[in-house]
Amino acid sequence: NFGDVPIETPRRSVGRVLEIFNRSVAPVAFQLHDVDANGIFSMSATSGVVPAGLSVFVNMHFSPMEPGNYYRRVYVLVANQAPLVVDVIGTGYTDKRRPMTLALKDVRSYLSRERQG
Repeated sequence: NFGDVPIETPRRSVGRVLEIFNRSVAPVAFQLHDVDANGIFSMSATSGVVPAGLSVFVNMHFSPMEPGNYYRRVYVLVANQAPLVVDVIGTGYTDKRRPMTLALKDVRSYLSRERQG
């Protein structure tokens, strides 16, 4: 969750770190899907290999251009494992337009309603 981020010129970016760890005894390849290189949410790497027993750190950035709530579901594909998901959210605002802060519980509630029809 990137929280509330003021929209400024030059464009401001807020960062978080995603840790991908490998508890196995063999190196594991990974890929991140649904990430735009120059989008509102961006990642420092979209693929790589996690060495056995170690971690890889991926820098995530949120840089909104317009006021609003932003949500992206990033799929983490790991060799020989079920896909994982990382939900990233953030709110961009200005002094004149400040949307209500988007929380992860709001996203989960929406996704639950979508599944139920």
